[in-house]
Amino acid sequence: MRRQMYILAFLAVAATGTAAAQAPIHRGRLIAPDAAVRIFNIAGTVRVTGWDRDSVDVTAVVPKGAGEFMFGGGSGGVKMGINPPVGEAVYPGSLFEVRVPTRARVWIKTESAEILVSGLTSSADLSSVSGRIVVTGDVAQLSAESMDGGIDVYVNASLVRLKSAGGTIVLRGNVTDASLSTVSGAATAQLAGLDRGRMETVGGHLTFEAGLRPGGNYTLESHSGDISIRLPSNFDGALDLTALEGRVVNRLTKSPVNPTNQRRGEFLATSGGKATAELVGRTFKGTITLEVQTKP
Repeated sequence: MRRQMYILAFLAVAATGTAAAQAPIHRGRLIAPDAAVRIFNIAGTVRVTGWDRDSVDVTAVVPKGAGEFMFGGGSGGVKMGINPPVGEAVYPGSLFEVRVPTRARVWIKTESAEILVSGLTSSADLSSVSGRIVVTGDVAQLSAESMDGGIDVYVNASLVRLKSAGGTIVLRGNVTDASLSTVSGAATAQLAGLDRGRMETVGGHLTFEAGLRPGGNYTLESHSGDISIRLPSNFDGALDLTALEGRVVNRLTKSPVNPTNQRRGEFLATSGGKATAELVGRTFKGTITLEVQTKP
């Protein structure tokens, strides 16, 4: 029912424009449980949902003037997308509603279209120029990149790689190995558990709040962006925080903050036990703030 309402709403919106919407296009076929699925849509929305069937089911709403729908492939993999109209700089967006096996390996590329993914357990490789990317579920490996669109991820995963230039990144859930990178956008990692993590930015604000595991290794780096680190009050790991020309604010431990050798910045260094986590924070001109987690 929700799927039908979503498609009907998209049709209604498209029909109010200068070009009337065409009837929905439906395609489907049997594919292997771990088949590769490739989707390309310049503008509009791509929604992919994993289901417990060895088949792919596609409903596409392609307004008049949006381009030509294509679909093909075999049991090992399928490809679908929109061939945009030749010579047109602006055209209406298309809706892709796609159901794939939960173990399918999904690749999606768009320009301004948003990407919505849920229910996958294998891998997803997602890329957009300005579209928003939202991912939920228990995907094993995830790579998502959007130049200016926001990336919102809530997953249990082994490997996560998220990258943006000016968009905001938010990662939540439980992850073994995570990497978040921006140029000017803010990035937040709020995780119940994390073994290895890396966050880096030029001028964005980094926020790190995670349940650190014994032996874990974490690195946070910025040039001029501030870094906020929120850890449990009983944190017993090793900290190595340096602001070369900025400040280090310690609201978590009793360890002193000291001036750097050049006395233009500050640093904080503590040591933990043999099996404890190690967290390194580096900024050139920003401020590093260490404080207690506010959530339970």
